[in-house]
Amino acid sequence: MKARIYDRFQLFKEGRGTKRAAHKVAVIIYSMLKNGEAFRVHDYSEAIRDHRLERLSREIRRTQQQNLLHTDAGIVVAVSGTVEIPLRTLVL
Repeated sequence: MKARIYDRFQLFKEGRGTKRAAHKVAVIIYSMLKNGEAFRVHDYSEAIRDHRLERLSREIRRTQQQNLLHTDAGIVVAVSGTVEIPLRTLVL
């Protein structure tokens, strides 16, 4: 069950930030204890993956609008060919 709650936390964290996600999980746990309910198990791994892919595609579109290209060297300015952000500094 701990892993499932952690998956839910990760999903909230990516969408809302760490503090709001922690608060949301705390509210869920409090509600479960108060009402005597069991945690409803869902598989959030697909939702997390979908959220990350959407965020990645949104960032790729944003960089393309700014005339930047994604290459093996990193992010490159399309017009001049200069490396804007080297690949070794990008966190994936």
